[in-house]
Amino acid sequence: MIRLSYLRLSWLSLAILLSGTATAQTSNDLSATFNSLLGKGVVNRWIKNEPITTSIRDADKRIDLNDSFGNDQTFRPIHRRPRSATGGYILTPGFYELRSRSYCIRAGTHAPSNGDGYLYAPLLGRQKDIVATVLAESARHSEIDQHQVQLLLWAIIARSDFSTMNSELVGVATTLLTPSQLLRLNKQALMGIALSLIDSPEITASLRSIFSAEHQIRELIGQAQSSFQDIEQLAMLAGPALVDNPDVRRGRWSKHPDGYYIRYFPAGYSRTVVQLYVPEGLSTVELDFTDDVAVPANTGAQRLALSNVPYDTTGYAPEEHPVMAQQSKTVPAVIPISPTPKPSVVAPVPTPQYQRICGLVVDADKRTAITGATLTVGSQQLVTDREGRFSLLNLTAGRYISLITEAPNYMPDSLETEIKRLSDCQSLVVYLKPVPVLRTSASVVLGNTPMREGDRIVLENIQFEQSRSDLLPAGRAELDKVVAWMQSHETVTIELSGHTSNEGSRNLNLTLSKARAAACKSYLIRQGIEAGRTKTAGYGPDQPIVSNDSPEKAKNRRVELKIEHL
Repeated sequence: MIRLSYLRLSWLSLAILLSGTATAQTSNDLSATFNSLLGKGVVNRWIKNEPITTSIRDADKRIDLNDSFGNDQTFRPIHRRPRSATGGYILTPGFYELRSRSYCIRAGTHAPSNGDGYLYAPLLGRQKDIVATVLAESARHSEIDQHQVQLLLWAIIARSDFSTMNSELVGVATTLLTPSQLLRLNKQALMGIALSLIDSPEITASLRSIFSAEHQIRELIGQAQSSFQDIEQLAMLAGPALVDNPDVRRGRWSKHPDGYYIRYFPAGYSRTVVQLYVPEGLSTVELDFTDDVAVPANTGAQRLALSNVPYDTTGYAPEEHPVMAQQSKTVPAVIPISPTPKPSVVAPVPTPQYQRICGLVVDADKRTAITGATLTVGSQQLVTDREGRFSLLNLTAGRYISLITEAPNYMPDSLETEIKRLSDCQSLVVYLKPVPVLRTSASVVLGNTPMREGDRIVLENIQFEQSRSDLLPAGRAELDKVVAWMQSHETVTIELSGHTSNEGSRNLNLTLSKARAAACKSYLIRQGIEAGRTKTAGYGPDQPIVSNDSPEKAKNRRVELKIEHL
């Protein structure tokens, strides 16, 4: 949790973040205007004004170095290099590596897999300086967890309204950003993408996935009960991305504008091994990752923002540390006091420098071997045999390796393991979880309406006392139908959401809509429906189904039922 002791909540920052009045007053008008402008022009404008626009089109795809270049070299740890006054690492010619904390800056995409090649590209977009500031300042605030930084970045990418965020994320934002940057973020949140635009035929499937994820993140980011895992599930798509650019392979070197070469080995989205080669022609290089993006060649994979903060500093040879190396050179030789000969001692058997791993890949549920699973360590790949076995050879003892394992119909797995000094083979078992089966074909009928998971229906006859959450008899009769339906479909779980028109205060409408949804749930519970089968939400005036300027705006005052699970 974020401690109040480090929250620099100035009066100006509080005023910026907590004053949502102007936004609330104009959001419905803007939403209505946005809905009336559906079409390719709106889509293109939305994409052009994205907070971060970096894509594979911004990368230099020329091949100056073979993919195998440097595989026989020892990469020195970047985190031990001296720093400049601005915080950058000072590098001289040679090979370097940083196990960087990395961040997803593209929601609604697939996590990195061994089928994804990544190249360097500059950080671009309307909010590039804000993202760079978050990355740079988070390195100076070790008390802020990586998950909190990631949530803030997702909120920025999704163009969330910072005035409605929970207090913990507000604290993170005001700690890492300036008041003027906070004001810019609030201005970008005036208009979220409309649900009708998400369903527009002008939008490709990949863009629809991104827009939908951003829309849902905007909804969840301000809810105190939302967890990091809830947001992460929206940002991550299951399985690997479609390989639509196979020419760019994992571990491809790309040239940085500063003259050095760089390549990326992501292990999931939150950890990326970055390797650099500084040619002899360069005297020194100042390295700062906060303006860099690792862009995927496959368009369905995630863009990664990199930080200067290592997630792991172990496993490097001691002699590579300048202080330790200097100490080893200055220890004086031991001079014997007398010429008395020492007794002969049998020299111990040296522990082998190189090790091997004998491993097995199994189904996490059935505990059966998985044939044909692909394992990736750095730039090397191997495949399990018919019994799910694999062997990794010539591994340097005392170091850590990042191992990515993939198989068809299974979720990718990434793990780090230490290469131990053993006289025999080091054993390792990798468990892969099957990809969840989406029951999109299953459906149920509510009234006369066939419904699938994710479908919504308006409960037409739910009525309340004016400005109150007390159910009227017609509303109870409608809910009795829902009770009977849920009793006949015992595995169904639902969400009941309350909605209002834009009359009156937005905050009061939000409170009222939540209370009305809760009243409906309470009624279901009293009729014998288990509490865990019903979730509630209140959206106030934020999700109108007709314009609030139309004579039919009363339709916006409603309760919706959504199928969560069949």
